[in-house]
Amino acid sequence: MPFETELFERGESPLPALPPYLDRLPGVAWTVDRHMVVREVAGQGFGAGGIDAAAWIGRTLDELAFPASLLVAHREILGGSDASTSVRATYGGRTFDFTIEPICVVAGVVARAIALGVDVTEQCRLEGQVEQLVEHGPDIVIRFDRELRHVYVSPAITESTGFPREHYLGRTNRELGAPDELCTMWERELGAVFATGQPCQFEFALPDADGRTHWYEAHVTPDTVRDGVIESILSYTRDRTDAHRADKSAWAALQASEKRFRSAFDDAAVGMMLVDLGGMLLSVNQAFADMLGYRPEELVGRRFHEITHPEDVARTDDDLSTMRRGGTEQKLIEKRYLSKDGGVV
Repeated sequence: MPFETELFERGESPLPALPPYLDRLPGVAWTVDRHMVVREVAGQGFGAGGIDAAAWIGRTLDELAFPASLLVAHREILGGSDASTSVRATYGGRTFDFTIEPICVVAGVVARAIALGVDVTEQCRLEGQVEQLVEHGPDIVIRFDRELRHVYVSPAITESTGFPREHYLGRTNRELGAPDELCTMWERELGAVFATGQPCQFEFALPDADGRTHWYEAHVTPDTVRDGVIESILSYTRDRTDAHRADKSAWAALQASEKRFRSAFDDAAVGMMLVDLGGMLLSVNQAFADMLGYRPEELVGRRFHEITHPEDVARTDDDLSTMRRGGTEQKLIEKRYLSKDGGVV
């Protein structure tokens, strides 16, 4: 009997131990034999999740009470799938994105598979918060695909227009019977975001289900990008009807003021950015982006920690905490940033 076949019959494989560098993996990794018995474990994610990794060795995944989706993924690979499979699952109170793939095939049969898991618990928590904000926020959030169909619509649209969100899903504005001139404008503005990747802002008026006119302000930005191609865009639309009806002149003055601020912000010779109290970059001007070697859109949505010198992060955190507590309205500080090429500014 060939050596590999003997190993296979004993549920083993000629595979060496997991590479030492996997012990430094921030996530988790393990291998299982064809009986789904854990053979090796590695990664710092076990300790972070309070999981006793050593107790896994020699036990089956069923004994370890793995989630059903993860068990199915392992069985697919050990059953002969020659491609990796991915699954998100929760174990030990932590959520991981797992990739499972075969790493040893003996006599044409998968004898061992490896699973690599990245801890996405915090990411899921933040995504959940964002989802709650969108689902319960006053603004209308719409995701459009490349055919300009509504593929997501937030509940706020019903309160504003009188139509249920299901009325919009899967349909374009033209298919919804919107006025031709508005459809032409939307197609122009949304199409430009798909074509250039540049966010845009515009206003429009639209009657609701009862025929009453509402005034809206829309901000459109790229959403999903794959292989350099924008697959979907997001529109954040605010119903400004009350403000418009209450004081048209004040609304015009506000628009002019915002335009002046934006012009002063965008055209300033010095670097400027708007940051929320959580440290997220809401807007940066061209001068600031040039200083760090980025395009403005590459910085928007990132946290300041990502571009701050590691030695200055804690101090900047303290300054933000002071502002959140109302301890100061402004402060002059000197700090270092990290440019796109890794240099210090």
